[in-house]
Amino acid sequence: MSKLLLIGATGHVGGAVLDILLEKAYPSIKVEALVRSGGQARRLTAKYPSVQCTIGNLDSLDTIQRACSEADIVINAAPDITHDDGIQAILSGLKKGAGRKGYYIHTSGAYLVIDTTETGGLKDARVWDDVADIKELVSMPHTVTHAVTDGIVRSAWPEVNVAIVAPGFISGVSPSISHPCPLTTEHILKAARALKRGFQIESGENQLGFVHVLDLADMYMLLISNALVSLSGGSNDTTTTTTTTTTESTMSLWGPEAYYFGVAENMSFREFMGEGLAPAMLANGIIESADIVSTSSSEVARAILHGDNYASDAPAPPPDSWASHVAAALGLNMRIVSSRMKKLGWMPKQGPLVRSFDDAIPLYLRLEKEKTV
Repeated sequence: MSKLLLIGATGHVGGAVLDILLEKAYPSIKVEALVRSGGQARRLTAKYPSVQCTIGNLDSLDTIQRACSEADIVINAAPDITHDDGIQAILSGLKKGAGRKGYYIHTSGAYLVIDTTETGGLKDARVWDDVADIKELVSMPHTVTHAVTDGIVRSAWPEVNVAIVAPGFISGVSPSISHPCPLTTEHILKAARALKRGFQIESGENQLGFVHVLDLADMYMLLISNALVSLSGGSNDTTTTTTTTTTESTMSLWGPEAYYFGVAENMSFREFMGEGLAPAMLANGIIESADIVSTSSSEVARAILHGDNYASDAPAPPPDSWASHVAAALGLNMRIVSSRMKKLGWMPKQGPLVRSFDDAIPLYLRLEKEKTV
C-alpha cells in the first residue's frame, strides 16, 4: 500500500486536503502527518484515527528527510518562504526511497506574478495563464517571491516526480482542526475594525485571483489520484493529451513545467469587499456602515498593526512586516487562469466566492470569542 506524508496537515489548506483524502477520496490510504506538537497530534488523531503523527516542522531536517524517504507521495501544504532547507530535505528524502520514484506536490503561491507597478487600479493588467505562459513562469528572476523555492522543487526532476500548486487568495471554511478560516481573515478584520467600515485601496479596481479552499483541495486530489495509479502498477502516464479545434498537444502532469495556478475567479478588490466581505461584517456587527472607504495600502497596514488602538498618526509598521505585505497585496493586481487543471477535468464547485464569507465570518468571530484563533 502506498504511503503519503502530509506536511501542514493542521493548516487551512492541508486540513482540507487531509479531510477530502480520508473522508471521501481514499479512506484506506496510509497517511503520516508532520505536526508541531503533541497537542496537535492528539487533536488530529482524535478526528482521523488512522493518521500516524510525527512531531516536527520544516526546520526539523533529519526528521523530514527520514519521513520522506519512507513515503511514496509527499504533500507540502506549509508555507514555503524562508524554508529552502526544509524543502531540500523533503526532496533529498524522496530521492533516497528504495524501489520507486517518489511524488512531491509543493504548495507555492501566485504572488509570483503579482503586479507591483500599479496600486488600486489598472484593471486591465496582464492575465497569467499556467499553460500559455509556462516558459515565463518557470524562468522568473530569483528576486520574485516564490521563485527560489519553486526552482528548488523543479531541480529535483527527473529523480522525483514534482508538481507545484500556486493558489491565489484562498477563501472559504476549511475542515482544518486549527485553521478553519483563511489566514488573511484576522488581518482584514483588524483593518476594518480600526477603520470602522469596509475599505479598498484607492479605486479598488485592482483584480485578484480567488479560490475556495475546498476547490483548491480538489486540485491536489487529481494529482494524488494520478500518483496512486502509477504507484499501484497502473499506467505510468505522467502526461495528458489535450485537443483544441486546431491542434493536439501533450501536457505534463509532473515535471519542471507542472505548475498549476489555483484560482476559480478573478475579481476586483472593490467587488470582493463591497459584495462579499463588507455585507458579512455589517451583518455580524463588525463595522458600523455599509460604506466603503478608499484609502492607501500604508494606512491599511497601520490599521492592521494597531487594530483597536489605531490612529492616523500611529507609527507605521516596517515595510517588510506581515501587516505591510498583506496590505500591499490587497491593492495590487494578480490575475491568473487555471488552464492546466481545467485540462485535467477540474472545475470549481463551491459557488460564488463572495458568498463564502457568510459562513467564514461568524465562525471566525466564534473562535475569536473562544480564543482559539
